[in-house]
Amino acid sequence: MTKKVKLKVMDEVKNARNSKIVVDDKGRVNNKAVGENKKVASNVIRNSSFELLRIIAMLMIIGHHFVVHGGFLDASTVNSWILTFLEFGGKFGVIIYLLISGYFMVTSKFTFRKLFKLWCQVWFYSVALYVVSIFLPNFHFSARGPVTALFPVLMVEWWFVTYYIFLYLLSPFINKLVKVLSKSEYGWLIVLLLFLYTALRLSIGISSIFLMFIIIYLIGGYLRLHPIKKMQKFSILVPCFIMLYLALNIAQYYLNYHFFETDRLPMILCAVLLFMIFEKLNIKSKTINIISSATFGVYLIHDNLNISPYLWNEVFQNNSYGYSEYLLLYAFLVIVSVFVICALIDLARKYLLERPLFKFVDKSYNKYRLKHNSKNDLIN
Repeated sequence: MTKKVKLKVMDEVKNARNSKIVVDDKGRVNNKAVGENKKVASNVIRNSSFELLRIIAMLMIIGHHFVVHGGFLDASTVNSWILTFLEFGGKFGVIIYLLISGYFMVTSKFTFRKLFKLWCQVWFYSVALYVVSIFLPNFHFSARGPVTALFPVLMVEWWFVTYYIFLYLLSPFINKLVKVLSKSEYGWLIVLLLFLYTALRLSIGISSIFLMFIIIYLIGGYLRLHPIKKMQKFSILVPCFIMLYLALNIAQYYLNYHFFETDRLPMILCAVLLFMIFEKLNIKSKTINIISSATFGVYLIHDNLNISPYLWNEVFQNNSYGYSEYLLLYAFLVIVSVFVICALIDLARKYLLERPLFKFVDKSYNKYRLKHNSKNDLIN
């Protein structure tokens, strides 16, 4: 074997070992190398700052649902402030989730594996929770119920899920667009879209939550590709966030205007400030990462249309605490309890069902690729 041919073979082997299928210099699958690569990857703890932010965002969303689905007819002055504060956090948490998605997905690769895993999780909870709801008191059967359970995305069982999956399908095209734009072009694109959206909403009442999803995704991507270095100081970010957050809550209470909606510019700015604060942190924690991996499941469980009414009105009976001096403590305990219980359920699903399923799927797909010598890696 000549030196040039030998170097070529060595390069091919090196490239193969960096891919999903690891082979030796004779073209055989090298399971030992695969195991070593996985071991090295498992020992690397990713930055947990955004994972902690996911957890905080989900707690805010639960607090929002505690209020809007709790059936509060009236409340004392102090409790009205508490309810306003809790209600404000819901759509704020949604914006945070979209910013995180845009931040990471703008540089990631679209794969059917991720999409399939997301769909499996949504479909599992849709069907399982519908079956559970049949045995709950005051269950009312309708022809739409089973259809919604079987087709949760198309039937919009969770509005966020449907929009998010559509956004994920569009993400590879959005990513290609923004990567050819300069920093100034990217920035002006966001400004223009925000201006047009706001102008149409205020002038003729046209609005689109899905379009706002795309805009917030673009903002998250911009923060990843073009960090705003001039504002990346805690001495600037923290006071600005606190003052704006409090100001919006006060305005919400006195003006009774829905500042907490997802498409309000002050709301988006406030979320971006908090996002940038956590971007500056450098937290490493396997525990936070594990808990964060269950946050989407927490949302699917507690805000399921069949479970939510029973949870807030029958189990917790929120409306009976409108004048209670213990409302704040009660709300805290309920929100944390819902999060912990739902997180434990989702982690059990992940380890008992999802991991075995995708271990089989990955193994079968890798065998298929090896057999057909396929370079297509969209699934992984």
